Amino acid sequence: MLFTMSEPVETIDLNNGLKLKIYNHSRKMAGDRWLVFFEARVVIEIKRDYFNKPDNEISYDEIKKELGEKVIFRYEKRRNFIDVREKDRIFEELKNQFLNTALKYISSNDFPERFILNNYYQRTGKVKGMIKF
Repeated sequence: MLFTMSEPVETIDLNNGLKLKIYNHSRKMAGDRWLVFFEARVVIEIKRDYFNKPDNEISYDEIKKELGEKVIFRYEKRRNFIDVREKDRIFEELKNQFLNTALKYISSNDFPERFILNNYYQRTGKVKGMIKF
């Protein structure tokens, strides 16, 4: 389930020029129990600069035709039936776990290109390094 209407609770400028946006989609379930719902999102514009290398197997135009203007990196984590007194702590814990494990990866300079290519290969079913006949 994706909640697109909410505003980010935090935005982090990454070293590669992208922005990581953190969302808190937590909501009350029943009584004093909550669904704690953490989402991290990075919107990646498909830029020609990412695909100007002479050894690229796929052209910028092919990628843009298949994927459009942008792709979105998204990570979600949920915890169910959390006591109302624990919900804020649990959200911070989920956020910190994500930042500790993924921040270096999504901040790297080659992340945008690699993520876009991965999306392209998944969407088309092509395999990286395919021999063209």
